[in-house]
Amino acid sequence: MRNCLGQVNALYHFLEASPKRHALFTENQKAVNEGDTRSKTLKRLCETRWASRLNSVTAIVSNFEVILVTLEAISEEKGKIGAEAHSLLAACSTFEFLFFVTLLHEIFQVTSVLSEYLQSSRLSVAAAMQMAASCQQMLKAKRTAEHFGSLWAQTEQKSQELDLEAPKVPRKRLVPRRIDDGGCNTFHDSIQSLYRSWFYEILDTVTNQMEHRFGENALSVLRDIESVFLDELTDVELQQKASSIVQMYNSLSTKLTIQLPVFRDMIAKAEPRHINDVLLAVQESRLFSAFQEVNEKHSLSYFHVGLVSILQLGYSFVILSHKISLQLW
Repeated sequence: MRNCLGQVNALYHFLEASPKRHALFTENQKAVNEGDTRSKTLKRLCETRWASRLNSVTAIVSNFEVILVTLEAISEEKGKIGAEAHSLLAACSTFEFLFFVTLLHEIFQVTSVLSEYLQSSRLSVAAAMQMAASCQQMLKAKRTAEHFGSLWAQTEQKSQELDLEAPKVPRKRLVPRRIDDGGCNTFHDSIQSLYRSWFYEILDTVTNQMEHRFGENALSVLRDIESVFLDELTDVELQQKASSIVQMYNSLSTKLTIQLPVFRDMIAKAEPRHINDVLLAVQESRLFSAFQEVNEKHSLSYFHVGLVSILQLGYSFVILSHKISLQLW
């Protein structure tokens, strides 16, 4: 799977790096698609912007035949460019690459909706958690023998039409005795059995990672902070959530348990509908000067950093003048 994404990126950089190669790709695209100019051009694969990955993979899937024809033509040239085209052609003209890029396309079609919402300036933690749960259910629904069979048949048909290299069962390799832990080595008696195990493993990895990042335990404190300022709560519920926020960050004074409800009442005058409205009200009214404890411990910064980290998935940010480095994904 990692090699598949690497090849997607390599195809973009190779074919789009030269006006001559791009023109040849466009010419072949019109010929293969019988003059249809609506076909997608290749898109750059951005490692930090997950929403862009759907566009990159979609372009590869929709232009797969065009890419092979273009690479084959360029590979006939002498020199470094021809050799590089030949290498890319060999890597892409396989059942394995076509299978995985098609599977990636299906996965990204589901996750792209969540990715786009997480980039919204009107993000709600509660809605994000619900949407992530829905995405997980959709991916789990694909984890069936029937869906694998459909994907296999689709890939096999297209592979035969394009005369791609057929899939092969890897040669069995025994584990050397010096590193053998006595575990049971798994061998597959058929190529479909091997690909089925990869299919399940990939879907399990995606759903498990989504659960880890968007599960109730992971975002419960962020949800509590959002609830304090945006939800209608009883006095008891408000005190419970304020206490939960303080307990999450040991450095925060217990005074915040009392200050946050008061702070909430002051912010309520701005009638916030999203947490960004709360942050804007804080900046405009200079309420941090009235709550020195909040200013010094920047509890709101923790919340905003949490949101931004979900939105950007891995960047480092400057939040309310406090530099906090985050490494997610």
